Amino acid sequence: MSNQVKIRMPQLALIEGIWEGTYSYAAPDGRILDVHKSRLTHVFPDSAPDEYHQTNAYTWESGQTERIEFAFKLQGDELAFDQNRAKGRVWEEDIRIGDLPTIRVSWERTDHVGYTPYDLTDCCVHELIQIDRDATKRARVWQWFQEGELVQRTFIKEVRVD
Repeated sequence: MSNQVKIRMPQLALIEGIWEGTYSYAAPDGRILDVHKSRLTHVFPDSAPDEYHQTNAYTWESGQTERIEFAFKLQGDELAFDQNRAKGRVWEEDIRIGDLPTIRVSWERTDHVGYTPYDLTDCCVHELIQIDRDATKRARVWQWFQEGELVQRTFIKEVRVD
């Protein structure tokens, strides 16, 4: 049985594999608040044809690490997730002339304490993911809002390593 997420969300399917990069958290005025390395693994299991799984591993220069597992479930042409730290949706944008494959994610953070002071609780995050045409590089931006006000951004630059 083939994974239906890959069929219904072909742009998302481009991220299958392992990606490494850097997360940079910034205040609205541009000040860098935190930087850490990442290794994300994206799997579209055939044994669960309506699911997508993601494992995030983070490492800081101080030696601190964190590992987070996510499970997403297909609902129509979108993915939904509801876990202890966040709940939200994933969808694709239509590709237009000159556009890169584009995925959007929006989620609400719970009161779960995050891995840094900059992993805010009780907020809404909107993410834009863009992938180069060869699916070897991608860029992501998170915008964090509390009560409708932008409180920070996260910039993520990644490359496929496997």
